[in-house]
Amino acid sequence: MGKASPLYDRQGKMSGAIESFRDITASKQTELDLRAAYDEISATEEKLRDQYDKLSRNEQILRTSEEKYRTLADMAQDLIYIINKDDTITYINTFAATMMGMSREEIIGKSRSALFPGPEGESSTGTCNGSSHQGCPFMKGTRFTCHPGLPGRTLT
Repeated sequence: MGKASPLYDRQGKMSGAIESFRDITASKQTELDLRAAYDEISATEEKLRDQYDKLSRNEQILRTSEEKYRTLADMAQDLIYIINKDDTITYINTFAATMMGMSREEIIGKSRSALFPGPEGESSTGTCNGSSHQGCPFMKGTRFTCHPGLPGRTLT
């Protein structure tokens, strides 16, 4: 980039010029680099927005599916419960809680063996542990007797 200014003598006549030049190559390269970085950020932002929108849609689909499952499980006339790896009950349907004579809140958080003592609980524990490592549910038909002292009934 250059700049020129006229140079005058004592009589006011132009006798030359003063010129200055500055190398702006580095500045132009920095400007190009910044534009490229901005374009890359804009493209990444667009991808992130698309991913966020997809994630939001999938989350809504999952919520709807979970709501349907929960409704189905709660309306079933079977004992349905979910346990974690520590054999702690994390979900129990209304029918199962009613059959045990307890509220769902009283049952959730208890160990399964506390509700199904003896051979019934041990037999079921073995089946469940084998299945939970594979990540698949299991169904077992057996006769359970609730823990002594619980107001529930004998379940088949």
